[in-house]
Amino acid sequence: MSDEETLLELWLGESDFLVNQVSLISPPWMNHQGQYLMEPLTKIILRNTERDPPLYEFVTETGRIYTSVQAS
Repeated sequence: MSDEETLLELWLGESDFLVNQVSLISPPWMNHQGQYLMEPLTKIILRNTERDPPLYEFVTETGRIYTSVQAS
């Protein structure tokens, strides 16, 4: 799943699905580790709605913080 609205519905428990954990699969450009990583999420923060696309921060169980927009 990749659209923000569905993800937030799942995260907030507002969907028809039973979810006990949401994980972030981060690409190499996001995690700077040269591979895809999957980590459990603890928080999703909307930082800037004026950008297109909006800027989200994803906080993982290990405390790592990833942003949704690739730095240029």
